[in-house]
Amino acid sequence: MNAIAGAKLTERRQMDWLLVGSAGLLLIIGLLALYSATGGGSEFKKQLVWLLVGLPFAYLMYRVDARIWAMYSRLLYTISAIILLLTKFSFFGKSINEAERWFSIGTLMFQPSEPAKLIFIITYADLIARWKQDFRTLKGFVVSVLFVGVPFLLVLIQPDLGTSMVFLALWLGMSLVARQRLSLLGLVLPLGAIALWGAWSFGILRDYQVARWTQFWNGKSYQIEIAILSIGSGQSLGQGYNKGQLKQSGLVPVQKSDFIFTVIAEETGFIGSALTILTFAFFLWRVWLVVLGAAVPLLRCMAAGIFIVFAFHTLVNLLMVVGMFPVVGVPLPFCSYGGSKMVLLFAMLGLLLNIRKSERKLAF
Repeated sequence: MNAIAGAKLTERRQMDWLLVGSAGLLLIIGLLALYSATGGGSEFKKQLVWLLVGLPFAYLMYRVDARIWAMYSRLLYTISAIILLLTKFSFFGKSINEAERWFSIGTLMFQPSEPAKLIFIITYADLIARWKQDFRTLKGFVVSVLFVGVPFLLVLIQPDLGTSMVFLALWLGMSLVARQRLSLLGLVLPLGAIALWGAWSFGILRDYQVARWTQFWNGKSYQIEIAILSIGSGQSLGQGYNKGQLKQSGLVPVQKSDFIFTVIAEETGFIGSALTILTFAFFLWRVWLVVLGAAVPLLRCMAAGIFIVFAFHTLVNLLMVVGMFPVVGVPLPFCSYGGSKMVLLFAMLGLLLNIRKSERKLAF
């Protein structure tokens, strides 16, 4: 009995409570913003349900050794690719707003591209670990490009440009952590440009997606203009919780998801916005410490992949709402509405804590 109690005490001490606490604070900020944006309607209630659904996934990823998932990497990669393919080319796929991004089984709907991110992190980390030094060769580079090419293209043709960019960011970031040669990584830039040009030329990308980029370059994006106006209207202290005038007018597009930060900024002002950004920065710092503390290459690459997803989503979303990046539909972690996204965040957090407790502890 004493041994069991001692093991539980040791586990509690190994838990990164600062990481958990910062994630919890971001979740509270997100729920408050979503409640204000939706008036506490059905979307907010669904978000609470998905939060509860995500908890078992977080617990599962926390309890099961991360190296066990890597043992089934080939199977996981194959299943993920098949589901992404079926989403586009079968009756299981459901189209919303001219995009086939949802997989439907009866009344259950989810976005396969969300779990595909975590599966890619696990399977690509396993690939890097198995290839070892050969990963840095030309052959290893070609294999890695083909490896990311499958989910990248299957998501791009849905079409979902924002999520396809996440896969490229994952591939690039994890390759850098694995010390892939920069001369080889530079070759992917023209390949990516060719892929995007092909998607545009063959009509894979919708007109509205192309228009977002051209409007951004021309400085004439209505979505960005109204978002900046909403953020600026918060001034120093904000208009007060649930009192944002532009939010109430409904002028800010997709405010419950892509532009949720405008609700925070309009109602809490510069002070609230700055504190939210600082909380994200602190959270990302704690995630990066897990990467630094991972002694096993496999686990280090997994932790790096999780960091990249959190960092990419946060940075791109915040730059997007202030007009420094085109509108590509990248949500803000823990804040934007979305069930599949919420479950992914919880699963990644669970895996991250699993890696944290199984590796050496850094004194920070």
